[in-house]
Amino acid sequence: MGYKYVKCKQKMLGDNFVYNIGVCDDEKYTCAELENMIYNYADRVGIKVDVGVWYEGEELSQYLSRGNRLDILFLDIQLISTDGISIGNFIRSVLEDMETIIIFISSKSSYAMSLFKIQPLDFLIKPLKDKTVEDTLERAIRVY
Repeated sequence: MGYKYVKCKQKMLGDNFVYNIGVCDDEKYTCAELENMIYNYADRVGIKVDVGVWYEGEELSQYLSRGNRLDILFLDIQLISTDGISIGNFIRSVLEDMETIIIFISSKSSYAMSLFKIQPLDFLIKPLKDKTVEDTLERAIRVY
C-alpha cells in the first residue's frame, strides 16, 4: 500500500502549472475511480496534473510531515486506522497549511457539520459522480 506517485507543490511545465492532487481513501476502487475522473477532467480542460494515491491516512501524514505539499486533496473521512477529520486537523493545525485545498469524501452526509473548522472546499458523497467531481475540481483550480 501507500502512494503511487506524487511530486512536490505546484510546478511549472512550460507555460502550464502542474497541479499536485492527492487522493486518500482506503477503498481501492474509489481511489482508482477518482484518479480516472481527475485525469479525464485534466485532459478535457487542458491542465497538467500529478495524482498521488494513499490508502492509509498515516502514510499521507508521514509524506506531508517530510515537507511535501499538495495543491488539492480528496480525503475520505472514514479510513481504516484513523479518520480524515484527524488528517485534516493535522494539515491545518500541526502543519499550519491553509493553502492545500481539502475536499472531503464520504458515504455518509452526517459528518458535514463537523468539518467547518478544517475549511474544506467541498464535501462529496459517495458514490462519486463525474459531474460533481468536475465541478469541484473546476472551483479548486480557480482558487489558484
